[in-house]
Amino acid sequence: MNVYIYRNTAVAAIVFGAVGGQAQAAVTESSANYAIQARGFMHSPAFPDQERQDLSVSGESQVSGDAAGWTWRWRPFLRLDSADEKRSHFDVREASVARPLGPGLIRAGIGRVFWGVSESQHLVDIVNQTDLIEDPDGEDKLGQPMLSYALGGDAGTLEVFVLPGFRPRTFPGKDGRLRFSLPIEFTHYEDPAEQWHVDGALRYAGSFGPLELGLSWFSGTTRDPAYELAASGTALTAVYEQIDQAGLDTQFLIGGLALKLEAIYRSGQRNRAFIEEDFGAATAGFEYSFSQLPGRPDSPMSLSAFLEYLYDSRGDQALTSFENDVFVGFRLDGNDANGTSIEAGVIQDASESSRVISFEAERRFGAHLRTRLTARIFDLAPNDFLADFDDDDYVEVEFGYFF
Repeated sequence: MNVYIYRNTAVAAIVFGAVGGQAQAAVTESSANYAIQARGFMHSPAFPDQERQDLSVSGESQVSGDAAGWTWRWRPFLRLDSADEKRSHFDVREASVARPLGPGLIRAGIGRVFWGVSESQHLVDIVNQTDLIEDPDGEDKLGQPMLSYALGGDAGTLEVFVLPGFRPRTFPGKDGRLRFSLPIEFTHYEDPAEQWHVDGALRYAGSFGPLELGLSWFSGTTRDPAYELAASGTALTAVYEQIDQAGLDTQFLIGGLALKLEAIYRSGQRNRAFIEEDFGAATAGFEYSFSQLPGRPDSPMSLSAFLEYLYDSRGDQALTSFENDVFVGFRLDGNDANGTSIEAGVIQDASESSRVISFEAERRFGAHLRTRLTARIFDLAPNDFLADFDDDDYVEVEFGYFF
């Protein structure tokens, strides 16, 4: 892992050195967040060396400013974990500079971008690698070295990305929970350039009245590896292939109702049986935001309800547990000074007994303290892609100090 830390640090130094050499940087915004996190697993571990408790500390800061006509952003992240050495990691989430160039905006360095509209999963969001050891929901992302140019106008925005350098997915170690029965200890790349392959992507985004439309294309090293048994027979190898992916993300707004769709078509990817198979996948559904809380018309709280269907044409050979599933969930926002929010949802397999239940609640106390409660329950069939998580139900409490 050190090679990626050194590479990202080098990229950050080059980016900021080039700008800082021209003029003294002026900080316009800064913040930081430090947290203590405790996880308690509801069942005894299924594999040797695992624990029922996990304690960790994390720190993340964000600084942005202006220098010599450039805007810059710096966002490092660090976690130290008591139970899994692989979960102790440092990452530069962002270290980028940007400025207008001609009719558009150029950005260089390490950055994060988000594509997508759905709630349960983000199929089209492919630029940044998933930081899987942070949270199994896949929402946390690693920083990605990139050079981008965005050209905007009345017809929408077109952004082109050059991605020089690949970040392999982070996985729990053999001592960690939320892992496969065999730990993922090796990495193999289809391209001879391995992690130095230069990927490319582009995305168009536009709004047409109530319609929001995104069209994307990616060509390069897949962020979702296939898995092969290592020669030792006691571990897995994550295999990263060269793929092409076309993506669509769109939503149509009708009052409080948002109709949503994310869809992809990908070629060059191996499936669960380690056979190359082109496939399509989609997440479709709606979000409805109530103008008033049902039964409490005078309450400042707001409620949003979600219903989505998750599909993958590979079926049981998909590299995901969500190939024929239904997601139902809600989000309750307190709209108060403490930022109180509650989210809950269940993803139920439409053809099997498998389901994943999630609950998250967050609240601030005073000007600098925050607490978050998370619970995840896995009830998975023996042939499910994530069947090894079946004993890893957990409750997580996090106390944070921010400023």
